Amino acid sequence: MVLNDNVLQKLNETLKQSRKSHFNKKRIPDKKIFSFEDFKMIPFTTKEDILKNAPDGFVCVPNKELYQYNERFRLTDEASVSWFTKSDLIDCARRINIGGIGFNENDRVLVRFPRSLSSTAHFTHIAAQMKNACVIPTSSENNITPFPRIVYLMKKLEITVLATLPAHAMFIAEAAQIMGYNIKSDFKALRAIYIAGEALTQSKRKLLEKIWDVPVFDNFGASEIGPLMIECIHRNTHPLEDSFLFEILDESLIREVEPGETGLLAVTTLTRRAAPLIRYLTGDRAKRVYNKCPCGRESSMEIQVRKKDSIIIENREFDLWILEEMVSHLPYNGMWVSEPYKDGIKFIIEKENDNVSMTSEMKKRLEENYRVSIYIELVEKGSLKNRQKLINPVTLNSKNLNDGGEQPFCANHVSCSELFNEKFLWRNNLLLKGWKI
Repeated sequence: MVLNDNVLQKLNETLKQSRKSHFNKKRIPDKKIFSFEDFKMIPFTTKEDILKNAPDGFVCVPNKELYQYNERFRLTDEASVSWFTKSDLIDCARRINIGGIGFNENDRVLVRFPRSLSSTAHFTHIAAQMKNACVIPTSSENNITPFPRIVYLMKKLEITVLATLPAHAMFIAEAAQIMGYNIKSDFKALRAIYIAGEALTQSKRKLLEKIWDVPVFDNFGASEIGPLMIECIHRNTHPLEDSFLFEILDESLIREVEPGETGLLAVTTLTRRAAPLIRYLTGDRAKRVYNKCPCGRESSMEIQVRKKDSIIIENREFDLWILEEMVSHLPYNGMWVSEPYKDGIKFIIEKENDNVSMTSEMKKRLEENYRVSIYIELVEKGSLKNRQKLINPVTLNSKNLNDGGEQPFCANHVSCSELFNEKFLWRNNLLLKGWKI
């Protein structure tokens, strides 16, 4: 990689700023860098570094310049934190507005991301208002705006953009159907859905666009940083190289992979002041593609699911993209999860129609195409997600296995913890997909 003068200048300013933090004051050399080879001598920053040095270890500005704090917490006491100055926050919103969603003065944008301490809802709120759109701020983590109220607001206020998690866009649609609405005819004002917070595969995008009959725009970012890439009007994902330096590395973290190859993503912020991150390993895998987009940009980035979230069978990896592709060939339309089972993959699927079944020929063809044994377990509709809770939300108590205490979960908050306890979920590599309507 060759760093041009503009990037080198931004990078040296960022390194100088980062040395003001407790974490980086001894890790970052107190000298300028002149090439990418110099830059590669700087150690990586990991998620564990952020967790262990929370909350103030990465802060580089005095308190009077801090403008907002966000965190993404686990069921333990650990939290991945992020600090922003006012200019940092505005820059995050500006990056969203570079994308194809095109907020405008005629929009009514209903924001239904987790609000409280998470960052995406705040970035989206500011981005929409920067373009003079009207924002309806709701949240996915309380009982004030459960799914029926979201449906009611969308209809009453003639919402033009729904900003939410992919799974919630599906649940809102099903809640609307349960309430007697026709998705395509009763929400004619809706022009787009803006997605963030979860992996959006092409299968899931096509499903959402089929359900709502509007384009779906994705946003890729990191909770510690904010938006990293934007999706243009043509739905291609482009890295924001004015604001970040991207590295795509092999498994050894030594060599950059070739264009078109998949590697591990490391990001360095170039414009952030409150808490710049240097060579931050996001945990994501990415592939850079050099193919000029109709929007004029020269390259795009394809993001793949993290390896820890994939199913591994005999050293073969089945990520969410592959699993969704496999399910698309099945004659079932229900919500599903998957897990390693015996010598293959087991899909647990909710039944939508008792008259549909998979023939032995279909199963054989699927196993031959993907070279893995496939097992199907059908369960009653509502077994994986209680549909009644879509329209009658209540507050549940879920045991926290780490300390034996109780953690409140809203029934309308779609989290894997609602389906299985969190430790069981990740230890067994279960993946939540959603369903077709």
